[in-house]
Amino acid sequence: LPAIATFISGSLSIYAWQRREINGARAFGLCAASIFIWCFFSIFEYLSLGETARIIFGKAQYLGISTFPLFWLLFTLQYAQSDRWLTQRLIAALSVIPTLTLILAFTDPWHGWIWQSAYLEITTFPKLVIAHGWWFEYVLMPQSYALVMAGFAVLLKASFVGSGLYRR
Repeated sequence: LPAIATFISGSLSIYAWQRREINGARAFGLCAASIFIWCFFSIFEYLSLGETARIIFGKAQYLGISTFPLFWLLFTLQYAQSDRWLTQRLIAALSVIPTLTLILAFTDPWHGWIWQSAYLEITTFPKLVIAHGWWFEYVLMPQSYALVMAGFAVLLKASFVGSGLYRR
C-alpha cells in the first residue's frame, strides 16, 4: 500500500506542479509531495531488516508527516478562495511547529521528545515499536489535527456558501 500511495502522490505532485498557475495547485503539489515523502520513506522502513535502518527511515518520514497538515490547510484555503487573510507572517507562524519537529526528529536520540523509545519487535512480520514523546503527543499531533480539521472546515463552508462548483 505505501508503494501505491507513493506512486499516486508523486504523480499528483508532478501534475500539480506543471499546472502551478492554477489557484491552489502549488499548495496541492506541496501537499501531495509531503505524502510522497512520508510514504517513500515508510517503504524503506518496512523493507529494512535492521533496527537502526528502520529508525533512520522512520525519522525521515517526519519530512512529510510534519509538513502535510500545513500544506493541506494552505491548499484548502486557496482552493476555496478564502486565502485573502493568509499572509507570509501567518504562514511563518504556522510553520514554526513543523520546522521544530523536523529539528527534534533528527536530534531525537539526545532528548527523546519525538520518540521516547523505539525497538524492533521480531515477529513473522518484524515491526518498529515506538513510544512517542511529549512533543509528538502534546504539540505535533494537536497542531496537526487542528490544521487538518480547519482545512475540512474551510471545504465544508465552501460547499455551503460557494458557487455550484464547490457544492458539487
